[in-house]
Amino acid sequence: QAGFYPWGGSELVAQLAPGRPAGVNLLDRGPLTRIRGVAGVSGLDRSIARRMRRRAENRLEALGVDVAIEEIAWPSHRPGVAIALIAEHEGTVPATFVGLGERGKPSEAVADEAVKELLAFEAVPAAVDPHSADQLLLPLALAPGGSSYTVSQVTEHLRTNVATIRAFLDRDIRIEEPTNPGEPGRVTMVAT
Repeated sequence: QAGFYPWGGSELVAQLAPGRPAGVNLLDRGPLTRIRGVAGVSGLDRSIARRMRRRAENRLEALGVDVAIEEIAWPSHRPGVAIALIAEHEGTVPATFVGLGERGKPSEAVADEAVKELLAFEAVPAAVDPHSADQLLLPLALAPGGSSYTVSQVTEHLRTNVATIRAFLDRDIRIEEPTNPGEPGRVTMVAT
């Protein structure tokens, strides 16, 4: 069930199998192989999802890869719209970019928001997108050995998550800031 700001109310059911995290070295990103996504509405006309999908597909066509965006209507207690675009590259984790609707914001602008982030990621030769960069920290901090990955943008979320993990775990986590615009940063978990 979807939940939209400010009311919330989303619900997700997940089943997780036991496992042990393992370190990774994600320094390079292979070629873009495809883009998939979801354009969704809740409590609103599905034509809004269609407009977001079409806008994103038109803007991403120049990348020359398969683009498949599903239109969906989510159950929710309140109205809302969102689009998620997932860029898949050889040799690394998928990168996800989201556009969120709000009252008075055209559906095309919602799609443009996600496309703009995706295109910015494609312009930097990093293995991991800025949203996944901070999400990878905790499992890698719990994994034995070292890990390292390049990131297209060093964000405040990334810095904050590093500081939070350091407050609870005795783990040496280093962030190397890019020296020039358009260069990737790097996160390293030093082997213990």
